[in-house]
Amino acid sequence: MAKNAKKKSKAPDNFDEEKLPEEGSKFKNTLHTIVSKLSFLKKKKFWIPLFLGHLIMFIGIGYFAVHELTKGNKVNYIISALQDSFEEHDPVLFNSIADINSISNNFIYDFVNEIQKYKHLFVYIGEIPETEIIKDHISLFLLETIRGNQYHNEFYDRTKFIPEDFAEQILNTQYDIVRTDDPEVYKVIATFHDPKWETLQVKLELKKTPDGFKFMKILNLDEIMSVYNYALEKDYQMLQSNKNLINDRISTNIKKYINNPQCSVQLGEIADKKVLFIELTAEPNTANSNVISFAANVRITNDEDEEILHNDLKSNKLFLPKTPIQTSWNIELDEASFNQLAKNKNLICKTHAVMVNAENGDYFDIRKK
Repeated sequence: MAKNAKKKSKAPDNFDEEKLPEEGSKFKNTLHTIVSKLSFLKKKKFWIPLFLGHLIMFIGIGYFAVHELTKGNKVNYIISALQDSFEEHDPVLFNSIADINSISNNFIYDFVNEIQKYKHLFVYIGEIPETEIIKDHISLFLLETIRGNQYHNEFYDRTKFIPEDFAEQILNTQYDIVRTDDPEVYKVIATFHDPKWETLQVKLELKKTPDGFKFMKILNLDEIMSVYNYALEKDYQMLQSNKNLINDRISTNIKKYINNPQCSVQLGEIADKKVLFIELTAEPNTANSNVISFAANVRITNDEDEEILHNDLKSNKLFLPKTPIQTSWNIELDEASFNQLAKNKNLICKTHAVMVNAENGDYFDIRKK
């Protein structure tokens, strides 16, 4: 029985051992299938363009990386970025190529030191704001202009110190790049045109910093102020010329009522009060019969032409021009002023009429601007 049991445990006679799967054959079959499908890679014609494609890609990535890291050190890029920042309304890009703090500090320092040299500019601008206020205005002006907005504040609207189409001119102007003795400093020259300024060159300092080249300051602010002062002087002269023409017409009309006014002056006392007596007379104008009131400009000097009084004095009386005009003013003085005037041997009075108000409705006033 034991022998029979062992025989039953043996494999059948017809079992084929070669059909047993070998160890790892499944993996080999899978790999063989994949390789057979990629057999076309053995062809050299495929490897060449594949290699060149990867080479070009790596070169491009490398060039782009190097360009991005070094572009700030290229002057031409800075000029291009300046224009792009205005065209694309990108203040972040502008801030990357301009040191706003240095530009503001240098502008304020040069402006304050130069301003008193230019008469018309100094008068026109008036009181200079505090440093921090100027810096705020510079930052806001640049920010709004780059964004494509028109910046407004009292100073800018009153002076028009910068062309209204400033942003457009940044995009269209020609830039000249000039080397300096310092290899890390360049001068950038831009030419602007403005109806007020006509033609103006703006010279900017472009200096290398750890973050690349940046605009640091306006190099020729004194030239800009000189050009602007000249423009204001032309405006002033034109206004004065127009004002003189208007005043001449008004004076001619006033003379129709008051002819050849004369004044005299002397020191005196009224009820123990020290006073300056001013007396005015004018010839009659027989061509008019209208009752008038008037004002006269009175200037009092001493023998050395030192001015003692210069004022417009109005008469509270009404006059008929057909009779001579006579009126006077009494100006009260303190003791010190009286004694000072008393030292002058001769006080000289000059006058001219500046206003006439007639009952027929005629009203002429040189003082009205």
